[in-house]
Amino acid sequence: MCGILGFSSHKVSFNTERFRKNIKLLNHRGPDHNDYWLSTDEKHFMGFTRLSIMDLSASGNQPMFSSSKEFGIVFNGEIYNHQELKKELINLGHEFNSRSDTEVLLNSYIEWGENCLQKLEGMFAFALIDKKSKQLILARDRAGEKPLYYFTKEGLIAYASELKPLVESIEDSKEMNINAFNHYLGNGYIPREESIYLNINKLIPGEYLIFNTETGKLKKDKYWDLNKLITRKLESQKNSSEILLANKLEQLLETSVRQRLISDAPLGMMLSGGVDSSLMVAIASRFKENLDTYTVIFPDNKIFNEQKYAKLISKKFNTNHHELEANSIEPEIIEKLVYFFDEPMTDSSMIPTYILCKEMSKFCKVAIGGDGGDELFGGYNHYSRLLLLNNLSKFIPFTIRKYAAKNILKILPLNLRGRKTIELFGQDLNHLDFSTSLMFDLNQRNHLLMNQSRFLKNIEFSKNEKDISENDFVTRMTAHDFQNFMSEDILVKIDRASMAHSLEIRSPFLDSRIINFAFTEVPSKLKVHGQKKKILLKTLAKRILPSEFDLQRKQGFSIPINNLLIKGHWHDYFHNKILSFEGIEINKEYALNMLAEQKKGAHNGEKLFSLVQFICWHEKHINIDNTLKPTL
Repeated sequence: MCGILGFSSHKVSFNTERFRKNIKLLNHRGPDHNDYWLSTDEKHFMGFTRLSIMDLSASGNQPMFSSSKEFGIVFNGEIYNHQELKKELINLGHEFNSRSDTEVLLNSYIEWGENCLQKLEGMFAFALIDKKSKQLILARDRAGEKPLYYFTKEGLIAYASELKPLVESIEDSKEMNINAFNHYLGNGYIPREESIYLNINKLIPGEYLIFNTETGKLKKDKYWDLNKLITRKLESQKNSSEILLANKLEQLLETSVRQRLISDAPLGMMLSGGVDSSLMVAIASRFKENLDTYTVIFPDNKIFNEQKYAKLISKKFNTNHHELEANSIEPEIIEKLVYFFDEPMTDSSMIPTYILCKEMSKFCKVAIGGDGGDELFGGYNHYSRLLLLNNLSKFIPFTIRKYAAKNILKILPLNLRGRKTIELFGQDLNHLDFSTSLMFDLNQRNHLLMNQSRFLKNIEFSKNEKDISENDFVTRMTAHDFQNFMSEDILVKIDRASMAHSLEIRSPFLDSRIINFAFTEVPSKLKVHGQKKKILLKTLAKRILPSEFDLQRKQGFSIPINNLLIKGHWHDYFHNKILSFEGIEINKEYALNMLAEQKKGAHNGEKLFSLVQFICWHEKHINIDNTLKPTL
């Protein structure tokens, strides 16, 4: 895993010295080697920091150029099928000087152009300069495992793996993105095409961008589209056998896990004790003996302590198990997180994930996790709730539901548990262009931001995200989460928490063949039915996990945030942060009342975490006059 930073320009160039200097802001992503390339006319720059995983020799260093020097690349990620592609390319006459997947990717483009993206199996974000066609190509993997930010202006484009070096390298002032800010408060994450800064965007998953270096024109296109994939659902899905589907899923997972076990650097397994990570360990143990497994434990909090279940899996599959106690986590860790995450993000599980990655990085450079299983196979609790509401809504016209919900919400306390269910019942469930998150709704944001119109905006998902042309409700729900919550929360958390410690995390569930299988072959009745969730995956788990394993549990890497905020240091830290904040004007009385309600059994933990995350981010990156603070 690595970090990339670069620019291309049509006429006027950027400040090249700034870019060269700011490569070091990505050193945590790649501490093993860093280098850059600057064209003779200084209109093109490619910077790179390397975390050596495949071919640990200098032959795998980047930027990497073809023998003709007409093509150059900086690449962050892993191409898992690079060995198969290499054989194909050799048969077509290509020669190789290394064992790295970077050289395979470079030659794949030389041979097939942008069509090479269809052939790649992996997680990636890369920039490739094609002097022959006079263009720069940026591309990102299908699920969005690897990030890629970019800035464009009048014949210029700059790009990076993270915001820090991009923000520091561009002279233009950065204005906070109000839509992204509202999306953050309402959903807990920044929308997929945007960043917290108004003029910096993200390349969305499955997309590539071409910048013409001769004309300065830019175009974007998709090489993979989930919505189009869903429309090709197989007819055989209607009569699919659960046993046959479980068999196929097992075969697909075996292939995916086996490919992701290939590494020239030490490798370990993340084991939360849940179904997904336990399945990964079970299958990986078929191909590799004496696996190293790692988990975070909370000895003083039985509800969140996964020790028992992780040990059960470790014993069954003979792993070398490592436990990390997390009782001593202090809230000041949030101040470290906002540096590495660059943008505010609400997911308190980032804390144990960050700590686990830190511990694992002492022993290995590569880890395998179970992310993606919930979105692909229907694992979230809100699926059952939404399915029930959808069934009930068929008996009550939308206009009546909308009117009733609107008026009921006006009289209910803002932080009452159950508000979200009433809000959802008043939505048009045929179009998932609303938030299912238990974060701040528009009324709550009004109170929090004291009705400041310049900071308030309705949350809107892009047309592509909300118009999933599929009648099946479960498919729409899971596709919506795959395109939003997974890519902008789960995968952001995994990338930033791991890269902060120079650790690469691989997710076998996100193999393109498994994604295709989940959305085109698995019927919804084998994902969610009533209160049953992740039905097919649990059928497989029942077959290969210990009989005493509790398949109904859902915990994962998380912390007891609501309990922590009742009293003690966490409570006091949040109280002081809210009270002393001098950034944008917020209703401190409202926020502190939310905190006080924790003692009465309220569950405002994630909302409060989102607010303090934003405060810490603002203090770290923004001056009181709303100008940017320097990172260096």
